[in-house]
Amino acid sequence: KDQCKDLKTCIAAYAQLSGEQYIYEERNVNNGVLAITESIPFVKEDAELIFTNILHQNGLTRLKVKDGVYSIYRINDAKGKEVPLITSDFNHAPDVPQHYDLVTLQYRFVHASGHVAKNAENLVRTYADMGARVYGVDFPPTLYITDTAKIMAKVYSMLKDLDVKPTPAVLASEKAWEAAHLKALANGDSQRPNGNKSGQKNKDVHDSAEANGSTSKKDDKK
Repeated sequence: KDQCKDLKTCIAAYAQLSGEQYIYEERNVNNGVLAITESIPFVKEDAELIFTNILHQNGLTRLKVKDGVYSIYRINDAKGKEVPLITSDFNHAPDVPQHYDLVTLQYRFVHASGHVAKNAENLVRTYADMGARVYGVDFPPTLYITDTAKIMAKVYSMLKDLDVKPTPAVLASEKAWEAAHLKALANGDSQRPNGNKSGQKNKDVHDSAEANGSTSKKDDKK
């Protein structure tokens, strides 16, 4: 506990324990407040997980400069920098480290249609931490999620559950919506066509996965 009486001494203690060097702005760590119970050991086996969690709770994260050297940033500032990229798809699970550093998970859909993949982006936001960066591309259908590494196994599992071949009913629904949407645009109406409110898309995602027997577990919901 004495090793982490405040954020600066905690960084110094972890640097000594790990043999790593840390670069940071004084203003980012001077106001760091820690409260650690007597029962939590700061030993090498658990040190990385505990240390990165402490940074995360203070709105900070670390990014690797080179082997053995890290810079500490505010989380929002770090998102605009070179965050490690972890690739994955239905057939290849990501190698997710067990710590609270920021990473970007790339998930490329293999089976799901572009419509389902695009709307999975909204569902991911219910699992990711507040402030996570989530965005997608259409071709090929791919999602990018920037968040703490600790949550990525859960996000991957959810995306894999959704990455299923659409049922004929879902495909028909997609085609009908696209036709109505194009007709509305041709008539100068930029609003969504009737019969497909925002909740319907998410329902189509769920129905497609449910028909294939692979919906996400309800007890995973926050």
